Amino acid sequence: MDNKELECFIKKLIGDNKYDTIHTLIPLLSGNIQYALSNNSNVKLRKLVHALFESINNDQFNYERFNELIHIIDMDSFVKDSIENIYQNHADLYIKMMFSCIDILGERGEKTNHPGGLNITLISLNRLIGTFQSVLILLRSGFHLEAEILFRIIVEQLAYAYVCYDLDDLDIIDKLEPNNCIREIKKKYNLLGMFYGELSNSVHFRTKSFYKILSLDGEKVGINTRSGKRSKEKYLYFFYLSFVFLDLCRQIDEKYIASGFDFKTTLFLAHQMFDEFREKLRNEFGV
Repeated sequence: MDNKELECFIKKLIGDNKYDTIHTLIPLLSGNIQYALSNNSNVKLRKLVHALFESINNDQFNYERFNELIHIIDMDSFVKDSIENIYQNHADLYIKMMFSCIDILGERGEKTNHPGGLNITLISLNRLIGTFQSVLILLRSGFHLEAEILFRIIVEQLAYAYVCYDLDDLDIIDKLEPNNCIREIKKKYNLLGMFYGELSNSVHFRTKSFYKILSLDGEKVGINTRSGKRSKEKYLYFFYLSFVFLDLCRQIDEKYIASGFDFKTTLFLAHQMFDEFREKLRNEFGV
């Protein structure tokens, strides 16, 4: 499936549905002006907007300053990294798929024999999309350690939703603990067990984790609060956890909803994106 076919499928999938796009924005500051632009915005546009806002002082526009800045800026010097385009565009497609799948499951379809836990699962999954969006905002800003904390929460919530949707006894549901549901979900998605272990090590920060934040420059030791390279690596978590989210929607639909929606194609695309990104990550960083 080429990019045009993929785009047509996504348009058909989301239809006229409106979804939250906060995760697609990059917060920026030029001069004293705070603003946000789309992560897919043209690089020349970003530079021109920066020059424009840098040329405003006390609500007065300084044309000479603006003209000076746009001549200093080399409009052709910045070439976007191809892998950056891939992970940002694909991440947005996953979010669109999540919103659409939750809308489809919410319509309930033809079947009516729904256990009590199904409603709790659908509420949990609906809310979880916001956590996925929050992760993207952190990764786009380079906060990879903070993103790992949210990834761990996502794993626990997916595990909770996975165990909960088949249950009808509210007393049992009330006693469920998300972190204790991990052993059940990793029987089906074995990578989740490995991811959860890695993420737990990151959350429980200690001296073994210092290699993630320290950098050496000769004899100088620096502390990195952000890292673009490590953030790109963490998109692997995002893509796999998104795939699990969508596959869980498929299971619910097949067992309790019967919407008639083509989840197989959605999951094929999701897994294809995951495999492509994993390969590009290997080539880019050797991970």
